Amino acid sequence: MLEQTRKFGPIRLLPSVTPTHVAVFLFVDLITIGFVVFVNISQTYLMNTKLGIPESLQGTISGDLGVWSEVMIIAMVWLFGMLADKTSRRRVMSLGLAFLGASYLVYPLSVSASDLLHGRLVYAVGVAATTCMLTVMVHDYPEEASRGKLVAASGISGGIGAMLIGLLGGAMPDFFVGRGASELATGYYMNWVAAGICIATAVIAALGVHPGIPGARPAKAGFRESAAIGLRAARSPRIRLLYFSAFAARGDLVIAGTFIVLWGTLAGQDQGLDTSVALGHATLLFVMSSSAALVWAPIMGVLLDHFDRLLILALGAVLATIGFSAVGLIENPLDPAVRPLFFLLGIGQSSCFYASQALIGQEAPPENRGAVIGAFSACGAIGVLIANGVGGRLFDSIAPGAPFLMVAGATMLLAIWAIWVRLGERAETAS
Repeated sequence: MLEQTRKFGPIRLLPSVTPTHVAVFLFVDLITIGFVVFVNISQTYLMNTKLGIPESLQGTISGDLGVWSEVMIIAMVWLFGMLADKTSRRRVMSLGLAFLGASYLVYPLSVSASDLLHGRLVYAVGVAATTCMLTVMVHDYPEEASRGKLVAASGISGGIGAMLIGLLGGAMPDFFVGRGASELATGYYMNWVAAGICIATAVIAALGVHPGIPGARPAKAGFRESAAIGLRAARSPRIRLLYFSAFAARGDLVIAGTFIVLWGTLAGQDQGLDTSVALGHATLLFVMSSSAALVWAPIMGVLLDHFDRLLILALGAVLATIGFSAVGLIENPLDPAVRPLFFLLGIGQSSCFYASQALIGQEAPPENRGAVIGAFSACGAIGVLIANGVGGRLFDSIAPGAPFLMVAGATMLLAIWAIWVRLGERAETAS
């Protein structure tokens, strides 16, 4: 007897996937993305209060911490993808959230810039596991015709998470200081609130994420063969393009997440604002870009399910190029007149991200989806590593807008490449 197809709103689900599985996935997505981004708020606050790091070094230190974090992610993310193919998404997701929570327990214990690295490496293990599983699960649950809709729903959930946790993180310093806590104690409190939420979500994931691999059996290949599968997949022109799209799209995300908050905070301090107030204004800019991504997500979901996803990827890359170029050329990020540019940046960044997510799920085989998406995520981590390492130095040595212009160059290349691949496919079909 055939199982009845279930739906989550307009999203048609694979057999064995229930609406509860999707609801838990979207909640976990919201919390994960929110607290992946929260590290930038926490780190900026600690550098300016507890550690007293000079402004002239904060861009480089932020970039270097990001580089070492991404080295750890590159080392772990592919392994987590392969492990999820052999066991279950549930176990890897819960483990990742536990590591993410643990990082916020130890982060405020830092007494020097080098100590921040210890917490950041624990954080990186959590990020590797959680973000890889989110990318895998968003493609495990829907039927092909609904893939774009669930990608969009995931984007909305993650956008809400980034916005809500961003607002929470920006408001917590004022909340605790206003109730008599010192700035030093506030650094502890805001991180430990984050740790508690992450660990509670790990328990929810352990109970509510689909226990198996929908639509496929666990992979029988060993880790070496699984790694080879991820590499061999790059023989496809589309997969090669998508590996680069992960590189560019994740670079977009880290530049927006790391340097908008840092740039806005330093600009506020230069204007005479207290650190807690400046951080609140800076966080608002990031929330604006996240809000734009949130509003834009349903439109991308419709586009991805009704039009050629490769062309939508090219469109997303063009929008990202325009958005990052516009922000990179401004002088004062706290000027109310430039706020619409942060909305434009959010639309461009999210468009590129959603399209690459939908396409990799379409192209990756279900039984080895974790291995291929692990390789895809590793390429994204390399993009973040370069964005952090080079971007931090450009921020300090040239101008705060320079990292945004660097990313604009990468997304321009992605747009050209996507169009070239599509034209090549049309030429093959016509011959």
